[in-house]
Amino acid sequence: MQRRIFVLAFLIFLLVQSAKAQTFFHMTEEVSIQLRLDMLRKGIQQEDTAKVLMALAPNVTISGKSTDTRAVLVRELQTMFDQGSEREMLLPKPNIPRSDSRLSSSHFWDFDILDPKIEIRGDSAIVDCELVLWAGPTSNLSRGRGVRVTERFVFVSPRVEKSFPTGAGQFQTFDTKSNPSGTDWQLAELSGLLDLLEMCTTTVKYSEK
Repeated sequence: MQRRIFVLAFLIFLLVQSAKAQTFFHMTEEVSIQLRLDMLRKGIQQEDTAKVLMALAPNVTISGKSTDTRAVLVRELQTMFDQGSEREMLLPKPNIPRSDSRLSSSHFWDFDILDPKIEIRGDSAIVDCELVLWAGPTSNLSRGRGVRVTERFVFVSPRVEKSFPTGAGQFQTFDTKSNPSGTDWQLAELSGLLDLLEMCTTTVKYSEK
């Protein structure tokens, strides 16, 4: 009887430790995705395409319809950044203490990613959130101030090929996850981001909304 109790207690202990490990693993994954979101946020706020590039997968699908390489997508973003001076701004830019900060010359300093909800599904992760440009004209006060769009980001944790020796001078290639801790999450699909930036570059497009 005592042995059965001991075995049962041991099994419960293993289950608890396993649950704790899984919770920690998912927290690590979520933190990694949050860091990528923050890189994307700062990249747009500062009009820094190098930061945006670091968050992107090699190929990015737009609204489930077309797929561009990240180089093409970054060029499109740079074009929108170049047109940023045409934005209608209803809020003054806050004081930027450092004149050498990219924010001091940025026209998208008011960009933000609101309330991201992360759902991890194996090697992919869905992030439902809202994108906002706080200084833009508000079209629907019930949704809050600023120009807003709903967004669904899809991140992927890429796989890479690794080689392992199978004999003298011979190598066999296996497909395996590049980083099981999830630090390699990359943005592979988006829907509303480009629409938000594009609609806010001219007052003509504001009037059309």
